[in-house]
Amino acid sequence: MQTVLSGMGELHLEIIHDRIKKEYKIDADLGPLQISYREMITEEVSEQSTLETTIGEQFHMANIGMKVIPTFELSVPDSVVFPEENDEFVYDQDAMDAVENGALSALSAGPRISAQVLGVEVVLESLHVAAGTSLAIVSACAAKCIQSCLQSSESEVLEPMMNVEVKYRV
Repeated sequence: MQTVLSGMGELHLEIIHDRIKKEYKIDADLGPLQISYREMITEEVSEQSTLETTIGEQFHMANIGMKVIPTFELSVPDSVVFPEENDEFVYDQDAMDAVENGALSALSAGPRISAQVLGVEVVLESLHVAAGTSLAIVSACAAKCIQSCLQSSESEVLEPMMNVEVKYRV
């Protein structure tokens, strides 16, 4: 059995390890520490991706254009900005959910060290889906487009941060 422990540093994890040994009398082994780095892009980038495949006798095609814009906020992206509905852009909610799912899942692995990407806004610029195309194909195409955006942008690796509040009496 494996349990993942998280802490504020190596010393904190060693203290937890010692308590497990002493209080619960369990001989636990600690693997190598993994530091939770994050990534951030530093420039706006737009890409277009097409995914075509035939499954059985059904042809599936999705063409998606997306833009990734740095916001420089240390927050995890939680949605995709969709254009206003007009004559050229009308899609059902399932297709929009598939695009959002694919785009946000692609942001979990950045271009440099495959760490989660923070501080970006994702904008859908275009979406063309052939009739009968599976939502999984739409989601995969969105993920491919975001990965392409991340690969072609400049990025930085962010160090782990901790918020500290210091109180003192005068």
